[in-house]
Amino acid sequence: MAVTFSIQAKVDDFELKVAAQFKKGITGVYGPSGSGKTTLLKTLAGFIEPAEGSIIVHDQVYFSSEKGINLALENRRIGMVWQEALLFPHMNVEENILYGRGKKCLASFSASVIDIFDIRSLLKRMPDNLSGGEKQRVAIARALLHEPDLLLMDEPVSALDRPARLKILSYLQIINQQLKIPICYVSHSISELMFLCHEVLVLDSGRRLCFDVPEKVLINEYELSRADEEFENILELPVKILKRDEKVAELDFGGGVLRTTFQRNDSPQILKIGIKARDILIALDQIHGISARNKMPAVIEKIVQVGDLVMLHCRVNDSYLWAEITPGSFRELKLHTSQIVYLIIKSRSVRILG
Repeated sequence: MAVTFSIQAKVDDFELKVAAQFKKGITGVYGPSGSGKTTLLKTLAGFIEPAEGSIIVHDQVYFSSEKGINLALENRRIGMVWQEALLFPHMNVEENILYGRGKKCLASFSASVIDIFDIRSLLKRMPDNLSGGEKQRVAIARALLHEPDLLLMDEPVSALDRPARLKILSYLQIINQQLKIPICYVSHSISELMFLCHEVLVLDSGRRLCFDVPEKVLINEYELSRADEEFENILELPVKILKRDEKVAELDFGGGVLRTTFQRNDSPQILKIGIKARDILIALDQIHGISARNKMPAVIEKIVQVGDLVMLHCRVNDSYLWAEITPGSFRELKLHTSQIVYLIIKSRSVRILG
């Protein structure tokens, strides 16, 4: 299952000219404002007709200038989710979800989607009574009941607060794993794309800048220098032990233990956590007599220098973290690739995200 396209499209004075192949995982689309991200999605969906080229989704030709084929939007099995949920205000959640449901959509599939997005308790509620995160979950469920061969998402979580954003990302991982639907996901967040996507297409001025696995195309001087957020490592880790008397959770990380503060009453098996790159300290030797609860050996596998910071890609057994230090510290420590260092992280710097 793949989505292959080579298109040239013009909207007013802007020209998009790009080719790529999206596979069955989650593909990110990244770039500055005006780079052509939304234009690409609208062209794949059928809102914009290319001047030339082709769009093929799972061996079905949606567009071909050579063969004179241009399937109408309603005949393309594509689901779309925008930044705003765009639910029908006069319909309740159930009616919104079932609107436009595929003719062959089984009741069991509808029930599965409703359960995946945990919206069964919302079915009789009206959109005005939903939170932003709930509205987006309903919008995505509605798009899935169209039984799409491809799901296009244009910054679907950018208007939500962080807990709601990360909850949606977890749902997207589940539907990609369980329903095997390719997802094309537009975002401005490097951290989100690193966590969610199998590959990322970077656009600039309507052209393909690069297309590869996230760490190769996003963690570099050019992209980090123009990012509008601090980089955060986002991980999902199994819970080994909950020490409720100490209000600490011990997580399985790279075969070792990563500790974080934990004050909830539930007993999760997996926790989604975030560690900002700037909150990781680097030491050349093991340090004792220090309050930080996390001290672990690591190997520096990659070094990226970005203006007034240096990013270190550190391997902890079979897991990875990005750490950020200043150029001055980098020079003083005389760091280099393949070097063994120690990562020092306060338990409070390991933030529970979900």
